[in-house]
Amino acid sequence: MAQTYVKELSELFSNKDGDSLVEYMYFVPSGSDDLALLQSQLRSVPDLEKLVDANFEADSNAVREFVVQYLILVKRHYNAQDYETLYAGFHEFFSSLVAAYNGPDAFWMSALVRQLCQVLVQTAKKTDLQHPVKLKDRKTQDAARQLTRVFNVMLSDRNPMPRSKKAMVLWAANQAFAIYFKSHTVRLCQTFISNIETAGIQLSQYPKGQQITYRYYVGRYYLFQHQLRKAEAELAYAFLHCPVASFENRRLCFLYLVAARLPLGILPTQDLLDKYQLSDQFTDLMNAILAGNFIAFEQSLAATVAFHLKTGNYMILRERVQIITFRCLFRKVHLVTSSQRLSFQDCLAALKFSTGDNSYTLYDVESNLVSLIDQGYIKGYIAHDQQVVILSKTNAFPQVDTVVRNESENSAAEEQVFMETPFAGVDGADSQWL
Repeated sequence: MAQTYVKELSELFSNKDGDSLVEYMYFVPSGSDDLALLQSQLRSVPDLEKLVDANFEADSNAVREFVVQYLILVKRHYNAQDYETLYAGFHEFFSSLVAAYNGPDAFWMSALVRQLCQVLVQTAKKTDLQHPVKLKDRKTQDAARQLTRVFNVMLSDRNPMPRSKKAMVLWAANQAFAIYFKSHTVRLCQTFISNIETAGIQLSQYPKGQQITYRYYVGRYYLFQHQLRKAEAELAYAFLHCPVASFENRRLCFLYLVAARLPLGILPTQDLLDKYQLSDQFTDLMNAILAGNFIAFEQSLAATVAFHLKTGNYMILRERVQIITFRCLFRKVHLVTSSQRLSFQDCLAALKFSTGDNSYTLYDVESNLVSLIDQGYIKGYIAHDQQVVILSKTNAFPQVDTVVRNESENSAAEEQVFMETPFAGVDGADSQWL
């Protein structure tokens, strides 16, 4: 009987029995005999609020409303055929969940909140598949907003760890990140990242799996923002700590770590590319960079453009790696001529040969050399009248990773993390440095 169910539910709230509450208040759209039976019983109850009030007299209004909304959800929407209608009902129910979870002593409800958040996201995904709409109207975007509300409740809990709602903040952030990356709204990750940093959250207090997932997504966010050193540090941590048995996850971490490190002039070994099945996507590109070969560079990107667009790495490779190819080309000219005077004419001949484009002029060469000197890839100065670059007698072509830096990425701590996590850290193979 519905009355018996509600009475037992009230006892769970009185005893703060979180584990049993998950079993009593779980929800799936269909396929549950227990929910089907409860639905049939609830249909014979004319006034759900009266039933709940009679059994939850000692509880807050928020808790009573939450229970009422759950019963309404089961009564009206269990086994619904239209996901849009189901999501609307679940959204209303979820709002009452957030209010109940916002109570001062509601930490014990965390397991239930986690389970229902997962149902929210899955229902939103199925709704979007059944009813395709514009991005701003997608239910997954609404689900991310609801996760933000839950996240804020968790983050505002002042109770000490581990018996604090804060114990769930990384999990909630990771759920939202997954939606943002899937829907190409990556910029929205910044709110979660900033709030976690401002709150002084100690990542080491959280399960290792949540730490790895969080830092993987944060690394990808920084990569999206072209903050290469921050991206490299986060992705290196995720790669180094991801369990060996989780091959696909390690491969994902490695993929984005390669994309972050290539513009820094750090190339993975061929053994690592082979191990993680990424040789076809990166080997030819790496060889083109090392050779300063623009024809091969363009061909390798063109051959893998679909893959790099899908992974979101195409622009970082196109924009940030091309400049290194110029640097490698002009360095080869320097090595061949063995002179501290880098001739514009020699560079022009090399550039025409490397690109297969005879339309380049001395002006183009000078512009590129000025840019390389300005960014620190070449140490020297332009002697315009002589049409040469006077190269520094020491370290005329600095190691690329010492050049590529952003003012916001220039802390000693990040530098230390970067230097301590080469590709060799896991598989025993040395990285290649440009």
